[in-house]
Amino acid sequence: MANNNRVVRSSLHRALLTAGFERYSGKFKGNQYANNKVILDFEKVHKNKQLYPRVLGGLCRLVAQHNPDFVVGVPDGATGYADAVARNLRIDVIHLAKDKQHHRMEFATEDDRVLADLLQRGVLIEDVPNRRTSLKEAVDLLGAKVIRAVGIFDRGVPGELIDIGIGVDSLVHEPIPAELSQRHELWHFARGK
Repeated sequence: MANNNRVVRSSLHRALLTAGFERYSGKFKGNQYANNKVILDFEKVHKNKQLYPRVLGGLCRLVAQHNPDFVVGVPDGATGYADAVARNLRIDVIHLAKDKQHHRMEFATEDDRVLADLLQRGVLIEDVPNRRTSLKEAVDLLGAKVIRAVGIFDRGVPGELIDIGIGVDSLVHEPIPAELSQRHELWHFARGK
């Protein structure tokens, strides 16, 4: 995938970086300092007439491979994507929410918990898998009914990934460390932000 220390990127890969790669100064979940992030806000991507069909179609293909009867969007970034995939594949969607007071993930409503009890095979959807912390929380909540996770832009760095007990497939994968040098080639995607 690398050519002279440069990553060879598909047109979708470049489009996702252009749409969502940003300079950032803060901490990721798990208290890791970062100077960059990838944000693929559903509403922003949905309004992009060229990018949205490619992302939605790719997610639908990844999810359909596993023949699930439900999908779950990891809150909050992937909720809109999960709703769209569920509509397109005509399967159920279970909504989760972040309980900020207790710092944990929970079912958004009692109906979502009941639906989770009734259904058998689920796929998690994450917009930007990184260390897998949020995916792990969702797997812990839903249990063995979750058979796979899929993402849009997987930026996870080998050696920093949490074992979530299931595989993760993504439309695009490029390991991006939380901190990049100011001379890194990715910064040209972040111009003007």
